[in-house]
Order: sequence, then structure tokens, then C-alpha cells
Amino acid sequence: MYYALKQKMDYLLFWDDDEYPIAVVKDHGKNTWIKQDNILEHIKFMEQNNSDITIGYHCGYISPIPYIEFDENFTEEDFKHFVEVISNEVISWESIKEKMKNNNGVTYANYNYAHGIGSTEILSDGIGKWIAGSTLCLNIDKIDNIPAFYNPPLARGEDTFFSTALDNSSVYKIPVYHFHDGFLKYTNIMSGEYPKSLRRIHVKEDSIKGRFLKASLGWIRYKPLLLYITNKDNYKKEIKNIKSKLKPIIPKLNNIFEDNCFSSLLIELEKYDQNVENDYNDYVKTNTIWGMLKNKQ
Repeated sequence: MYYALKQKMDYLLFWDDDEYPIAVVKDHGKNTWIKQDNILEHIKFMEQNNSDITIGYHCGYISPIPYIEFDENFTEEDFKHFVEVISNEVISWESIKEKMKNNNGVTYANYNYAHGIGSTEILSDGIGKWIAGSTLCLNIDKIDNIPAFYNPPLARGEDTFFSTALDNSSVYKIPVYHFHDGFLKYTNIMSGEYPKSLRRIHVKEDSIKGRFLKASLGWIRYKPLLLYITNKDNYKKEIKNIKSKLKPIIPKLNNIFEDNCFSSLLIELEKYDQNVENDYNDYVKTNTIWGMLKNKQ
């Protein structure tokens, strides 16, 4: 954002490298692929709505959470508790449960949105105006309404914390998609090779454990600060509840992956809980410094 500001750019569009400019719609049981003009659509709706920020939609594998078969050793209730521990306004148990049961973990695009029809202003729920970090466009000409990005060291969540500081920003959800290839199983889509079906991604597949663990660590590291910002009065109670939910799930995750690597989740949660006030102060300081930088341009 700083270099975009210095170079007097009009817009800055964030685009993750595991996302492709195409939408997949499920039509009578078949997949239909629709190319997306991401850059042009963001500019169009940014100007049409006089927005500070525009955010598109995602389809495909929204999060790097693989498909897990439930049994007596790892139940649906266990999975629910784990998702609740790592969840935010974008990732929730209900959304993941529905996709896992009905669509192999895949999110399909809305037909109208995939064809550029309709935009909606995102309003605050009292805590934030929730966006994601990619297919996210910022109006640099209205930089006064753009807060800083921040996340605790080695954590995920900079888009989540950004969302909590958008009270005075005009934010619009616009009808354009990125296909999120969260497990990097469909890179040929960028060459125009569109699969007829999108399958379940199972926990035992190559590279899945590492990707899932890395994402889980990122989520668990930002959870204390998110709770501290959004519910400071009840922070100690909420973090204690999260620890109690996570503790019995860790041995079960280790058993699924035949590795003790998920034990690090509770260790990291404890560490970031202990440091949450310092992280909060850094979060505030980052926005203070960003405000000073903006005023100097």
C-alpha cells in the first residue's frame, strides 16, 4: 500500500497466487466454467459505487481444510469444535459442514454474480466489515479511509484485523469470482483445462498435512488478538473456552495424520495468549504510523 501511495496509483488489487480468474457454476449436476474479468470489474464497480474498497467472491476450495471421514475416533462434534476454535467471520462451522456434506468441500459460484450482475454494500455487524485478503481492491485516491494491515508475527489474519478497522470506509461486494485452488490440485485450470468434476481432498493425500498444519498454526496464532479486539471484556473467559475445546482434539488430529505435529497448536495458542497485549499495542501502533505516512504524501 505504501508503494502504491508513493507511486500515485489509483487502485491496488490483491490477488493470491493460488487463485484463478474463473468461476465454476453447478448447473443440473454439471460444472460450467465462466471466465472472469477481475481487474475491469473491480474498476467498474469502484467507480460506479464511489467505493473505498471492493471485494469479489470466491469459489472452489475456500479453505485448506481437507475432507475428514468421521468415526468413533474423530466425530463430527470433534470437527465442529476444531472449526469453532479457528473460525472467523469468513470461516464457520455451518458453511464448512454444508460444503463437505453436499459438494465435496467445494463452494460453487452464483450464476448471476459470475455474470457480473449485482453489487452490495457491506455493512458493519458492530465489530467489522468482513472481507478476505484476495480479490480485494483498494481505492488509493481515498487513502484516508484505508486502514493498515497487521497481523501478529507468523500468524494469518491480516485481512481479519483490517476488517475490524473499516467503520468509516465504503465497502462493496462485487459480482466477480476467483477460483481458490486451496490445495493446488487444479493448476491446469490456468491453461484452460477445466475438470468435469471437483473431488474431495482427503487428509491422507501428499502435501495435505503440511498445508493444513501451516494454515491451522496461522489461524491459532491470530485467534487471541481477534478475541481481544472484538470481545476484550470477556477475553479471559473466551480464551479459556477455546483452550478447553482444543486440548482433547489435538491427540485425535495427531492420530489421523500419524504424527504429533498438531501438538504445536496448543503450545502456540498459549504463547500468543500470553503476548496478546503486546500484539494489540503493535496493532494500534501500526495504524498510528500508517496514518502519519498517509499525511506526509
